Amino acid sequence: MLTPPYHYSIVVCPSNSSDRDVLYRGSLPALRNLSFLARLDLRTIVYIRKKELKADDGLVGWAERRGVTLRWVKAEEMGEESLGMGRNEVLDVLKVILDTTNYPLYIADLDGISHTTLIVACLRKLQGWHQDSIINEICRFEPDHEDLPILPFINTFLSPPPSKPDSEPAFTLPAPPYPSWLWPTPTTSNPSSPSTKQLNKSVPTPTSTATQSNILPFAHPTTARRHPTMRITFPPLQTPTSPSAVPTPNNSGTQSPLSRNNSSRRGPLSPVLAPEENKPSLMEQASAVVQAITGEKALSGLGLVQPKAGRMVSFTGEDQPKVPQSPETTSPAQDSNESEFQPQVIEKDNGKVVVKPEDSVDETEIETEPETYDDEEEDEYEEDEDEDEDDDEDQQATSQYISALDLAGFG
Repeated sequence: MLTPPYHYSIVVCPSNSSDRDVLYRGSLPALRNLSFLARLDLRTIVYIRKKELKADDGLVGWAERRGVTLRWVKAEEMGEESLGMGRNEVLDVLKVILDTTNYPLYIADLDGISHTTLIVACLRKLQGWHQDSIINEICRFEPDHEDLPILPFINTFLSPPPSKPDSEPAFTLPAPPYPSWLWPTPTTSNPSSPSTKQLNKSVPTPTSTATQSNILPFAHPTTARRHPTMRITFPPLQTPTSPSAVPTPNNSGTQSPLSRNNSSRRGPLSPVLAPEENKPSLMEQASAVVQAITGEKALSGLGLVQPKAGRMVSFTGEDQPKVPQSPETTSPAQDSNESEFQPQVIEKDNGKVVVKPEDSVDETEIETEPETYDDEEEDEYEEDEDEDEDDDEDQQATSQYISALDLAGFG
């Protein structure tokens, strides 16, 4: 079973569940309380007593195994004439409390009601609590506080009387950040789902947030740089570092900033495409291909292509100059090309197709005789037509749509 220490209590717990700035108080833990303290996931334990714990103490061994830091503050036993600890010892404990790296934090004394009550009462005054509220919390743990000099110490703690303003030095706060519950500010909404109203506003700084919307009944200490009832010296403000301008290289001595550098890393220039208007038509492209194969003269003689002098199209994509030739001088290849394009006559001889030149065809052979059919072939053709008509009459007209009677089975 879990057994918490005597007078165990939570001094303050932040509203944000992800915040670990939780402060606990109670008596000095015994061995039976270690299983309960393990659940608190403590980082620091401050114990106030006359002597420091020995190395063979159970709490010391447990803290070493779990990585918990133990801090000892010397204090005598509290009585009617003395509190057992003075101003410097209280300030030492407050400095540990204001350091966020020590949380979760547990403050302990011998019984959990004497010195811890004094420390928490001074912390409440630092938070700005009213004196009546501080006394009410003291009564919960120390009912006989009237017999102890606790209230006179709290009233004069960092608050010297007006007749002696410099009788007690001010308390210098450690460097921020401080726990979120010390002097709270309004919590901002989740940045992952901002409202429409917040989108239209600029992001406020921590100083402007504290001044514009302060939930404390007095000026926010971090903004006003003063406490309403205590003498406190705030650490110097950190000046925001503006991003330094990137120095630009001075090229005035070498070349003008507007000059253009020829870089060797520059790649080859891409070819410039011809405009769409200068592209030849499909007919011209086809004729150019034929000209490259058969020669330009043969097609120009037929009137299909107008020959263009001075250029010739090749399949390699490069235009080569063409040497113009006189019409008198023709090569034997061109004569052979002309003979290839002579008109030819197609003749059908016993089911075979024979191609003959026009010169070798006689006029008598070109004339075609009318085709004659035998009587038997005509009779067979007429019988086939009659059978086709009978088949068409036997077929009934069917509709491409299915009626409701067909679906019901009456069709």
